[in-house]
Amino acid sequence: MMANRETYTYSIDENNHIMVDLDSKVFKPTGTSEALIESILKYITKPGKILDLGCGSGVVGLALNKGGKATTRLYASDVSNDAVVLLKKNALKNNIECEVREGSIYEPWSGEKFDYIVDDISGISQEIATISPWFKKTSCEAGVDGTSLVSEAITGAPLHLSQGGIFFFPVLSLSNVKKIITHAHSVFNNVEKIHSQTWSGEKFDYIVDDISGISQEIATISPWFKKTSCEAGVDGTSLVSEAITGAPLHLSQGGKFFFPVLSLSNVKKIITHAHSVFNNVEKIHSQTWALPDDMKKHIHTLEELKKKEYVSYEEKFGLILWSTEIFVAYNPR
Repeated sequence: MMANRETYTYSIDENNHIMVDLDSKVFKPTGTSEALIESILKYITKPGKILDLGCGSGVVGLALNKGGKATTRLYASDVSNDAVVLLKKNALKNNIECEVREGSIYEPWSGEKFDYIVDDISGISQEIATISPWFKKTSCEAGVDGTSLVSEAITGAPLHLSQGGIFFFPVLSLSNVKKIITHAHSVFNNVEKIHSQTWSGEKFDYIVDDISGISQEIATISPWFKKTSCEAGVDGTSLVSEAITGAPLHLSQGGKFFFPVLSLSNVKKIITHAHSVFNNVEKIHSQTWALPDDMKKHIHTLEELKKKEYVSYEEKFGLILWSTEIFVAYNPR
């Protein structure tokens, strides 16, 4: 009986991506897979011979190869025959030369050495695995504290690393982190954290922020918040900034965050913060509005806020003009 199939796409950059078939019998890519790819693509400056250990569908190794980090064919292995068969198909689909072997940890690689070994073997508590959605039809034999397979991979790595070779491995807080890191320090002289990611549930391709983003003092004198609250702070930035900060945790790979910035808030502060969170922040629309006439009697409040650079506006033709700008942010730092 054929297993249920679906596909998964990872975008390396705007012009480069891989697409892999998935199989319900093979562990599917997760946020940890994406974090591995992203961090290793940034870390490796000199391409070399790569081993994808515990390859699953092959997304990590294939992405690193496609991203120009492999000087030779991709080497990969998995204890699951279903994974080996699937990766061979996915390598062919992405036109990547690949040598795939079946076996546990380093068993298939006797005598082989690599410049980079990427460990993507399950590393969470076995008890958590049984209640999680990640191991529905695949096994996790990492032990009650989630350390056994990762520790075995760490122990064996030096025998399979070339001179100056590097071993990459993820450590999940759903395992005994201290035990794993202590073991890594007992095997290697240098152990460095190169990436950290917090997970909190749902992810989306697009997030649209429509949370109030004007100065609280202006909200109280405006007709827009008669029976609703605005808790955006005196400069109107607090809620928008909080939404920007949290967006990367809830964006899918390649996802985009849309947000409005009103000149009745501290525009510069919001945009500066957006640039600190995302590599790409673009303005896609701008609209100018006339302030309601009944707000003109509060001109003194407006002037004080403008003097403090909490808001900005123009006075033309007897009108007080303010604006709304729409931005899109993507590619989190």
